[in-house]
Amino acid sequence: VRKAIAPAIPDPPSHDRIRTGPSRHFTDESETVALGITTMGLQKSGIIGHSDGGIVALRLAASRAVQPEFVIAVGAHWVLPENDPARQIYQTITLEKWRAMFGSQISVYNMENPDPDFGKLFTAATQMWLGCDEDAYPGASVKNIRCPLLVVHGDDDMLVSRQQAFDLTEQVKGARLLNLPFAKHTLLEDMPESVLPFLQDFITRVTI
Repeated sequence: VRKAIAPAIPDPPSHDRIRTGPSRHFTDESETVALGITTMGLQKSGIIGHSDGGIVALRLAASRAVQPEFVIAVGAHWVLPENDPARQIYQTITLEKWRAMFGSQISVYNMENPDPDFGKLFTAATQMWLGCDEDAYPGASVKNIRCPLLVVHGDDDMLVSRQQAFDLTEQVKGARLLNLPFAKHTLLEDMPESVLPFLQDFITRVTI
Protein backbone atom coordinates (compact mmCIF):
# COMPACT_ATOMS: atom_id res chain seq x y z
CA VAL A 1 0.00 0.00 0.00
CA ARG A 2 1.53 3.27 -1.09
CA LYS A 3 3.00 5.79 1.32
CA ALA A 4 0.46 8.48 0.46
CA ILE A 5 -2.17 6.80 2.59
CA ALA A 6 -2.98 8.61 5.81
CA PRO A 7 -2.84 6.53 8.98
CA ALA A 8 -5.99 4.44 9.23
CA ILE A 9 -8.56 5.98 11.55
CA PRO A 10 -9.06 3.60 14.47
CA ASP A 11 -12.27 2.61 16.21
CA PRO A 12 -12.50 4.97 19.23
CA PRO A 13 -13.51 2.42 21.90
CA SER A 14 -9.97 1.00 21.74
CA HIS A 15 -8.06 4.25 22.31
CA ASP A 16 -8.28 7.63 24.01
CA ARG A 17 -7.24 10.10 21.33
CA ILE A 18 -10.70 11.58 21.53
CA ARG A 19 -12.73 14.06 23.49
CA THR A 20 -14.50 12.46 26.41
CA GLY A 21 -16.45 15.49 27.54
CA PRO A 22 -20.23 15.64 27.82
CA SER A 23 -20.79 16.62 24.17
CA ARG A 24 -18.75 14.23 22.09
CA HIS A 25 -19.83 13.86 18.45
CA PHE A 26 -18.56 12.46 15.18
CA THR A 27 -18.03 16.06 14.09
CA ASP A 28 -15.50 16.45 16.92
CA GLU A 29 -13.62 13.40 15.69
CA SER A 30 -13.72 14.64 12.09
CA GLU A 31 -12.27 18.01 13.07
CA THR A 32 -9.51 16.33 15.09
CA VAL A 33 -8.52 14.05 12.21
CA ALA A 34 -8.68 16.91 9.68
CA LEU A 35 -6.32 18.93 11.87
CA GLY A 36 -3.96 15.97 12.15
CA ILE A 37 -3.91 15.42 8.39
CA THR A 38 -3.20 19.10 7.76
CA THR A 39 -0.54 19.31 10.46
CA MET A 40 1.30 16.27 9.11
CA GLY A 41 1.10 17.54 5.54
CA LEU A 42 -0.96 14.59 4.34
CA GLN A 43 -3.42 16.50 2.18
CA LYS A 44 -2.47 14.31 -0.79
CA SER A 45 -3.46 11.06 0.85
CA GLY A 46 -6.17 8.48 1.09
CA ILE A 47 -8.13 7.58 4.20
CA ILE A 48 -9.00 4.12 5.48
CA GLY A 49 -11.43 4.01 8.39
CA HIS A 50 -13.05 1.10 10.21
CA SER A 51 -16.37 1.32 12.07
CA ASP A 52 -16.39 4.72 13.86
CA GLY A 53 -13.27 5.56 11.89
CA GLY A 54 -15.17 4.86 8.69
CA ILE A 55 -17.95 7.21 9.78
CA VAL A 56 -15.36 9.91 10.45
CA ALA A 57 -13.79 9.28 7.03
CA LEU A 58 -17.18 9.67 5.34
CA ARG A 59 -17.87 12.90 7.23
CA LEU A 60 -14.47 14.29 6.27
CA ALA A 61 -14.92 13.52 2.58
CA ALA A 62 -18.49 14.85 2.56
CA SER A 63 -17.57 18.10 4.32
CA ARG A 64 -14.53 18.59 2.08
CA ALA A 65 -12.58 19.77 5.10
CA VAL A 66 -9.81 17.75 3.48
CA GLN A 67 -9.54 16.46 -0.07
CA PRO A 68 -8.49 12.80 0.18
CA GLU A 69 -7.41 10.92 -2.92
CA PHE A 70 -9.79 8.15 -1.89
CA VAL A 71 -11.75 6.82 1.08
CA ILE A 72 -12.16 3.21 2.17
CA ALA A 73 -14.97 2.84 4.73
CA VAL A 74 -15.02 -0.55 6.45
CA GLY A 75 -18.02 -1.66 8.49
CA ALA A 76 -19.34 1.89 8.79
CA HIS A 77 -22.84 3.32 9.15
CA TRP A 78 -23.74 6.39 7.10
CA VAL A 79 -27.15 6.66 8.81
CA LEU A 80 -28.65 4.91 11.83
CA PRO A 81 -32.46 4.97 11.69
CA GLU A 82 -34.48 4.55 14.88
CA ASN A 83 -35.50 1.03 13.80
CA ASP A 84 -31.99 -0.14 12.92
CA PRO A 85 -31.10 -3.29 14.91
CA ALA A 86 -27.69 -1.79 15.69
CA ARG A 87 -29.35 0.98 17.67
CA GLN A 88 -30.92 -1.60 20.00
CA ILE A 89 -27.52 -3.24 20.45
CA TYR A 90 -25.95 0.10 21.35
CA GLN A 91 -28.77 0.80 23.81
CA THR A 92 -28.30 -2.50 25.64
CA ILE A 93 -24.51 -2.94 25.53
CA THR A 94 -22.81 -2.52 28.89
CA LEU A 95 -19.23 -2.01 29.93
CA GLU A 96 -19.20 -5.52 31.37
CA LYS A 97 -20.38 -7.03 28.07
CA TRP A 98 -17.78 -4.99 26.19
CA ARG A 99 -15.04 -6.26 28.50
CA ALA A 100 -16.15 -9.83 27.85
CA MET A 101 -16.14 -9.38 24.07
CA PHE A 102 -13.13 -7.10 23.60
CA GLY A 103 -10.96 -7.58 26.66
CA SER A 104 -7.78 -7.52 24.58
CA GLN A 105 -8.66 -4.04 23.25
CA ILE A 106 -9.10 -2.74 26.76
CA SER A 107 -5.77 -4.24 27.82
CA VAL A 108 -4.01 -2.42 24.98
CA TYR A 109 -5.80 0.81 25.91
CA ASN A 110 -4.71 0.49 29.54
CA MET A 111 -1.10 -0.16 28.55
CA GLU A 112 -0.88 2.72 26.08
CA ASN A 113 -2.40 5.41 28.29
CA PRO A 114 -0.80 6.86 31.44
CA ASP A 115 -4.16 7.71 33.02
CA PRO A 116 -6.69 5.29 31.50
CA ASP A 117 -10.41 5.58 32.19
CA PHE A 118 -12.12 3.14 29.88
CA GLY A 119 -15.44 3.51 31.67
CA LYS A 120 -15.57 7.21 30.83
CA LEU A 121 -14.47 6.49 27.27
CA PHE A 122 -17.11 3.79 26.84
CA THR A 123 -19.90 6.06 28.09
CA ALA A 124 -18.86 8.83 25.70
CA ALA A 125 -18.68 6.38 22.79
CA THR A 126 -22.15 4.91 23.37
CA GLN A 127 -23.65 8.40 23.53
CA MET A 128 -22.01 9.17 20.21
CA TRP A 129 -23.28 5.95 18.61
CA LEU A 130 -26.85 6.79 19.60
CA GLY A 131 -26.69 10.36 18.28
CA CYS A 132 -29.47 11.51 15.95
CA ASP A 133 -28.62 15.13 15.17
CA GLU A 134 -26.49 16.69 12.45
CA ASP A 135 -23.35 16.07 14.51
CA ALA A 136 -23.90 12.32 14.39
CA TYR A 137 -23.91 10.21 11.21
CA PRO A 138 -23.17 11.91 7.86
CA GLY A 139 -26.55 10.98 6.33
CA ALA A 140 -27.50 12.61 3.05
CA SER A 141 -24.30 14.67 3.06
CA VAL A 142 -22.46 11.63 1.67
CA LYS A 143 -23.83 12.72 -1.71
CA ASN A 144 -21.20 15.47 -1.55
CA ILE A 145 -18.34 12.96 -1.62
CA ARG A 146 -16.35 13.45 -4.82
CA CYS A 147 -13.32 11.22 -4.23
CA PRO A 148 -13.27 7.49 -5.07
CA LEU A 149 -15.04 5.51 -2.34
CA LEU A 150 -14.81 1.82 -1.52
CA VAL A 151 -17.42 0.51 0.90
CA VAL A 152 -16.24 -2.69 2.58
CA HIS A 153 -18.76 -4.91 4.35
CA GLY A 154 -18.66 -8.30 6.03
CA ASP A 155 -21.75 -10.35 5.21
CA ASP A 156 -21.98 -11.59 8.81
CA ASP A 157 -21.54 -8.13 10.35
CA MET A 158 -23.90 -7.97 13.34
CA LEU A 159 -23.87 -4.16 13.40
CA VAL A 160 -23.91 -2.99 9.78
CA SER A 161 -26.42 -4.63 7.46
CA ARG A 162 -25.81 -5.57 3.86
CA GLN A 163 -28.58 -3.15 2.87
CA GLN A 164 -26.85 -0.34 4.78
CA ALA A 165 -23.62 -0.92 2.84
CA PHE A 166 -25.47 -1.18 -0.48
CA ASP A 167 -27.45 2.01 0.16
CA LEU A 168 -24.27 3.93 1.00
CA THR A 169 -22.71 2.79 -2.25
CA GLU A 170 -25.78 3.94 -4.16
CA GLN A 171 -25.63 7.40 -2.56
CA VAL A 172 -22.12 8.21 -3.80
CA LYS A 173 -21.48 8.53 -7.51
CA GLY A 174 -18.91 6.00 -8.70
CA ALA A 175 -18.61 4.26 -5.32
CA ARG A 176 -17.64 0.59 -5.22
CA LEU A 177 -18.91 -2.11 -2.86
CA LEU A 178 -16.88 -5.02 -1.52
CA ASN A 179 -19.13 -7.49 0.32
CA LEU A 180 -17.23 -10.45 1.75
CA PRO A 181 -19.12 -13.66 2.59
CA PHE A 182 -18.80 -15.04 6.12
CA ALA A 183 -16.87 -11.94 7.25
CA LYS A 184 -17.76 -10.24 10.55
CA HIS A 185 -17.56 -6.63 11.71
CA THR A 186 -13.90 -7.18 12.63
CA LEU A 187 -12.97 -8.48 9.18
CA LEU A 188 -9.75 -6.45 8.97
CA GLU A 189 -8.47 -8.19 12.09
CA ASP A 190 -9.98 -11.59 11.34
CA MET A 191 -9.06 -12.07 7.68
CA PRO A 192 -6.56 -9.45 6.47
CA GLU A 193 -5.17 -11.86 3.89
CA SER A 194 -8.58 -11.90 2.18
CA VAL A 195 -9.32 -8.18 2.45
CA LEU A 196 -6.01 -6.42 1.76
CA PRO A 197 -5.57 -7.59 -1.86
CA PHE A 198 -8.91 -5.96 -2.74
CA LEU A 199 -7.92 -2.75 -0.97
CA GLN A 200 -4.57 -2.66 -2.72
CA ASP A 201 -6.21 -3.23 -6.11
CA PHE A 202 -8.72 -0.43 -5.48
CA ILE A 203 -6.00 1.98 -4.40
CA THR A 204 -3.88 1.15 -7.44
CA ARG A 205 -6.80 1.69 -9.81
CA VAL A 206 -7.93 5.04 -8.40
CA THR A 207 -4.52 6.62 -7.85
CA ILE A 208 -2.85 5.89 -11.19
